[in-house]
This record gives sequence, structure tokens and C-alpha cells, in this order.
Amino acid sequence: MAFLINKLFCHRLTSYMRIFGALLHRDMFVLKQRLYGLFIDGLIIALTELCMFGVLFPIFGMPAHFAPALCIGALASLCLLLSNWCAYTKLYERTHTHTFDYYLMLPVAKTVIFVEQIVAFTIEFIILTIPIILIAYRILPELFPLDAVHVPLFLVFYLLLPIFFSTFMLALSYHYTYDYFTVNLWPRRLEIIFSLSTMYVTWYSLKALSPVLATLFLLNPTTYFVEGLRASLIAGEFLSAYICLPVGILIIAACATILARGIKKRLDPV
Repeated sequence: MAFLINKLFCHRLTSYMRIFGALLHRDMFVLKQRLYGLFIDGLIIALTELCMFGVLFPIFGMPAHFAPALCIGALASLCLLLSNWCAYTKLYERTHTHTFDYYLMLPVAKTVIFVEQIVAFTIEFIILTIPIILIAYRILPELFPLDAVHVPLFLVFYLLLPIFFSTFMLALSYHYTYDYFTVNLWPRRLEIIFSLSTMYVTWYSLKALSPVLATLFLLNPTTYFVEGLRASLIAGEFLSAYICLPVGILIIAACATILARGIKKRLDPV
């Protein structure tokens, strides 16, 4: 009996992995068609941000050592915008087309479908942002010293950042209606997360200005991913990556739980 159960489990797992691979292969095929455009987009974004934060802002009096931290924050804001668009397209497919019905007919748990979407978004984000990081280290090596990079931690946070934003935005797309998501979500929810965050200010510089305000910013989940990425990639005083990492994982787990409840509410209302 135990052997039969184990065999059935292995068969189902193999089937799930095969479907996951097929879905990811399809998304990568579509991504391949956009690869050149993504590279151009990443190049333009990299040059624009480096000109602003590395050249223009210091001319107007901003300390030069803030430039790397702001570049990392801009990377996070880009991830937020991309994940917002990704979640919108998935919401549109679910509410206005029959594309999503195809996913529901697949002999696979719904969790596998959403994990594949998050993985596909993570890969797209990495491809888009690699030029930004490489160009930053090439053009402004004095602001981005290689000896400050903690490679294992950087790789972890580089993956956690898009995983968090994609899971978070997908959860919101299942929590709110299409009209609310497209019209009200940004001014009533995302604007607060975007503006009252450490994307364009470091947490310790904020603490020096106002400890109370810095404490409030700890309630913003983006703080831990942005500060963790900074601590692993550039020199400076940031929240410890070893604090940001477990908190970030807990935040992603919470977002995944909210997403699972939203999926059950929208797709399995009974």
C-alpha cells in the first residue's frame, strides 16, 4: 500500500514538473522574441540612472556616496513597476479573455501555475537589470567597488526582490477587483509603499534625521529587500543583510499566503 501511494505521488510530481517545464519553456520562447528589446531597455535605463545619480545630482550638491544607494533603490522601483504591469496583464487575461481558462484546464495544481509565473517574471527582471549593474560597475568603479560585493548574499537578494514584488502584486490582483486595481490601487496603496520607502533614501540616513520616522519605515516591506540588496552589493551603512534576509523570507511567505487565499476566493468561491 505504501509503495502504491509513493508511486502515485512520484507520478503526480513528475507530471507537475513536466507541465511546469512546458509553461516555462513557452514563456521563455516569448521572452526570447523580446530579448533584444529588453536589452535596449536595460541599457537606456542604466545610462539614464547613472547620469542622474552619478553625475547630475552630485552637481546640485548631493554627496557622491549616495549615488550607488539611489541606483539600487531605482532598481527596486523598476521591479515594482514591472511587477505591477505583469500582475495587470494576468488580471486582464483572467477577467477579459479566455486565456486563463486554458491554465485552469491543465491537470496540475493551481500553485504550480502561479509559481511558474513568478519564476518567469524573475528571469525577465534579471535579464532586464543585468545591463544596469554591469554598466554601473564599468562606468563608475570608484562608486561601486568590487571588494564591497558579497556575492552569495547579492545573488539571494537579487532573486528575492522580483519574487517578492511579483508575489505581492499577484496577491493584490486577486484581492481587488479589476476596476479597483486599474484605477485606485496606485494612489491608495502603491503610492504609499513607493514614496514612504527606502528606495530613494537609506534607512540609517533616515534614522539620523528622525528615529520615529525610521521606525515607521520598518513597517514597509520593501525596506528589507532594498536595504539587504544594498548591504550585499555596495559599501555603506545599511540594515544588516542577515536581518533583512529572514524578515524578507517571512514577508514573501505572508504574500504567498494572501495570494493563495485570493486564488481560492476568486477561482474556488464555493
